[in-house]
Formats: sequence, C-alpha cells, structure tokens
Amino acid sequence: MTTKTIKTILFASLMVAMILPFSAMSMADAAPNENAKKRSAEIKGQLFIKDSRDIGGVFSEYNQLNKVLNDETTSQSAKDNAVTRMQEIREQPTPELMPTEKRDTIRGQIDSTSAVIEQLEKAGVPVVLIGTDHENQSLRIGVDREGLTNDKLYVVEERIRSVIGNDIDLTIELSDETILLGCNQQGDCEPVQGGVKVTPFGYTSCSVGYRATFNSEEGFITAGHCTSGNTGVDVGNPTGWWWDKVGEVTHNSFAAYTWCDCAFVKATDESISSKIFDNITLSGTKFPDMYSWIHQEGFVTQGAIGGITDNYVVKQIEGVWVYGIVETTAYAIGGDSGGTVYEETWGSGTPKFMGIITAGPSNGGSPSYYTPYYSIENEFSGITFG
Repeated sequence: MTTKTIKTILFASLMVAMILPFSAMSMADAAPNENAKKRSAEIKGQLFIKDSRDIGGVFSEYNQLNKVLNDETTSQSAKDNAVTRMQEIREQPTPELMPTEKRDTIRGQIDSTSAVIEQLEKAGVPVVLIGTDHENQSLRIGVDREGLTNDKLYVVEERIRSVIGNDIDLTIELSDETILLGCNQQGDCEPVQGGVKVTPFGYTSCSVGYRATFNSEEGFITAGHCTSGNTGVDVGNPTGWWWDKVGEVTHNSFAAYTWCDCAFVKATDESISSKIFDNITLSGTKFPDMYSWIHQEGFVTQGAIGGITDNYVVKQIEGVWVYGIVETTAYAIGGDSGGTVYEETWGSGTPKFMGIITAGPSNGGSPSYYTPYYSIENEFSGITFG
C-alpha cells in the first residue's frame, strides 16, 4: 500500500450487483418472464433489468467502512471495528465463475455489436455499452436511460433479440453518459512517476500510465484521447505556473473505433521513473480476472480501489467506440485518464501492472473503465513496461 494519504473510494457491485425488480422501476409487480402481454411467448431467454447507478453487497459496505476510517469524529473503537470488518471482506472467497462455454457464447454475441447498435438506433435508443452480466450469466446491453420509458424496454429487448435470438439470457442496463477523463488541475512531480499529472500542450491534463520502451525509445504510456489521437504534441509536467516539458507524443492509436485508447510519449528533458506515485514498485503484468481487486492511480483521485465487474466490454464514450476495455467499481474523475491500473495486493507481495485508465462517469464516480496491458502490447508491437 502507498504511504501517502490515500483517498480510497470503492464503489461496489463487484459480486452482487443489485437487480432492479420491475416494481422498483414503476412497472407491474412481475418477475422478468411473467409479463406475457409485454414479452413474446417465443422468447425463452430471461430478461434482467439493471441500473448502473446501483451499488450493493459487501463492497458497498467496504466503501462505507472506509468513510468511517476517514471521519475525524469517529471513535478509535469504531475505527478498530471497521478495520476488522474490512479485513474480513477482503478475505471472502471469489464467487464461482461462469462456465467457459457460456462465457464464449456471450463473447461471440458481444462481437456482433454493429447489428445491435443499428437495431436500437432505429428505435431511438442509444447504446452505450455491450458486455457480460457475470452475476446473471447473461449478455449485457447498456442503453442511455434518457427518455427510456417502461414500455420502451420491451421494444429494446425485441430489437436486441432480432440480432441475438430468443434463447440467450439478456440484461438491459440503464446507463448514464460516460466521458473520457481529461481535466485541468495543477500538479508537480520530479522524476515523473506513474499516476502523476501531465499536460499535453493545447489539451486538457491527464495522468501518466507507466514507463515503457518502444522502438528503442524510452518514455511512458498514457491515454490516446488526451491528445485527441494526435502525435507530435509536446507533453509537460506543470510545476505551479511553469510548464516543464517531459516528452512528445510519437505514437497514438485513438480513433473513432479503437481497441486501444493509448499513446506513447517519448521522454525528452526529464527522467521517467518506473515507480508509481508514490514510490510503488510494479513487476510483471496481470490479466483482468473477474472479481479481482485493482488499484487505480490518477492524479485527481490519487488512489482508488475497486473490483473487476466485466473484463471484456465494448463501450461508447463521447461518440467513440472502445473495444475490449475492462469495467471496475473504482472511482475515477476528470484528469485520471491515462493513469496507472495495477493489482491491489493489500501490501502482500509486489503488484503487477494491469493497464491504464480510460473513462468514467461524466460527474465522476463508478463504474470506471481501463485499457488492459495486452491491448497496448498488441497496438505497439514490441513495447516493454517498467
């Protein structure tokens, strides 16, 4: 764990995301498959309705306990009890994973995104996410909640099933706008470490991902959207009113449809540390296993912990479709983009690098999304980290 004061904000729905009963959505009191008047008898697959704002389960409890620890008015005995309970939560076993065959079936449906998007656009319903509901073992389609009435949910299901068929289980998730996390806030760090603030000249500020070597050049990885996909942009580390150049964007993969929201910044005038703020050492890389803990280090949140809720998501973000990103319950806010995502080990062993922060809710919060390390490796062939 870092020695600095960590502002850990854990948002849950990691293992037990709460399913909205239809009654909670002002609908008739009915189980998902009982409303025969609304749903065709030909539909065999179950329908689940979720809300991306819902949090629940032990990870919500963990978040509340963390607030207790950071409250100056809390008694020492209450803090001791909170620490004990937080340790119990961390030691709980991982939920049973989805069978491989079913997971692969859903993954195949995820890759049919263009047809689903086209069908829902005809119904006037923007798609913002396509992924997996691991709790219910179903295909997850996130749609913009704005203007989505109860009756229209069944139209949405019909449109989706015209592509995926009537047998597969489906989760429709009511979602909010998600933004790419650029921001203007001041910071200072020398040498440059992962998770600290950098500002591309002419663009809003983002965060350093991780030191890397690409095409025999040393530098670091950050989010490609931080310079709108452009290269040849100078990048600086703000030091109060002064702007200290640390590198130049030489490669950028960000586009309207991308598998990697990533850019390589060639180091110039300042050294780039292999450590993550503050002085955290990483070793190796780690695949985004379901329900595993992660630590996000962006210069705004400065230490957000959460868990992986979906490890393969196709997400629409500000008009851009990003493929293969990972959804977590970690808090993120403007300015965190490009920051480091690594394994949360709770102080036991050396954590592994997992990726860089990509996006989060427009007003900050959870869920947030990151680009996994292997997408960076695939985009920048031969790149090495650390």
